[in-house]
This record gives sequence, structure tokens and C-alpha cells, in this order.
Amino acid sequence: TRGTKAPPAPSCGADPDEPALASFAGAFTAAECETIEALFAKEDEEVDRRDAHGISRRNRWLPRTVFESERFRWIVERVLARLPATDARWGFSATDAAEFLEKHVDFVLLHEFRDGDFFDWHVDAHPDDGTGRTLNVNVVLSDPGAFG
Repeated sequence: TRGTKAPPAPSCGADPDEPALASFAGAFTAAECETIEALFAKEDEEVDRRDAHGISRRNRWLPRTVFESERFRWIVERVLARLPATDARWGFSATDAAEFLEKHVDFVLLHEFRDGDFFDWHVDAHPDDGTGRTLNVNVVLSDPGAFG
């Protein structure tokens, strides 16, 4: 996202220097997860293997023309509907999907993990690294039972 630092969530006991976290299990049905996956199916697969960073996966990047369309907007609306619109810890108003996409989203990608792939603990961005990427939204499409 573009330079949006999520203020801390005191009600969650968060450290004031750490971002707030939220999780919404069951936000999408199995059929909706398949619909989301289908949005990425036509995109080229990029192999992303960085052993030193604890990452081995496949990526599919969604072009901006798709993620600004109605075909994608319902996903953002679903996520935003689960955030308290007036909760200042997020640092933005969670009311309008189109506005959120325009102001806060730089890219959308699908990570796919196959046998032998992994995703260890790592840091996406560091303070003052110039990326401005401090807010991540992850939608996990896998069945929770698929994790070992």
C-alpha cells in the first residue's frame, strides 16, 4: 500500500510502534475462494524462490485494470465490511472500496504454494526503507485443514 501506517490498537494491547492486526475467519465461502482464484488464473506464473529469505512460492500478479474493476471490487468490499469504519487504528476510512483501492493499493498478487514450497517468518518492509508499504491485507484461500 502507499504510505499508510496503521496506528496501534490499544484495545488489543499492541505496542505503539507495531501495526494493528485483525483476522476474519470464514469471510469467503469455498465457492467465492474459487472465484477469487479464477481472477488470477490467466496471469503468468512467476517462480519466487529466495531461500535466504525463507520464501519458495509461485506468484501471479493481478493487473490494475482487473483489481479496479467490479470483478475484484466485491472482494475489497467484503474485507472492508469487516473493519470498523471509524476505528482510527487503520489510518483510513474503511467505507468505499473504489477509494480504498485508489489511495492505498499498489498491487494485488496471489501466492501459490506447492509441495516443497515454504513461507517462513520474514519482514516485508522495514521502517524508512523507501517502500512505504506498511499495510498488508492477506486473504487466505486454503482450507484451514490444509496446513500442517
